[in-house]
Amino acid sequence: MRANHPEWRTANSRESRPNLSGLVAAFILSFTVITVVALGVIATYALVTGILHAFAYQSRQRTHAASPALVASQSHASGD
Repeated sequence: MRANHPEWRTANSRESRPNLSGLVAAFILSFTVITVVALGVIATYALVTGILHAFAYQSRQRTHAASPALVASQSHASGD
């Protein structure tokens, strides 16, 4: 007869298993934050790498077409 009483059932079920909702919420929040930060780092890395690769060909092409900046020449400037 006592087992059918609503208050007894609620009190008994609380004692038999611990309340893990706070722990589950903390785990879900932590997992979400770590996942979002990791995806942000990966996306930023991919974006920067893509931009560098996009402009690398133009940079190499311009360097080969122009004359070198440091060239040994006959006209040496002296202080005398």
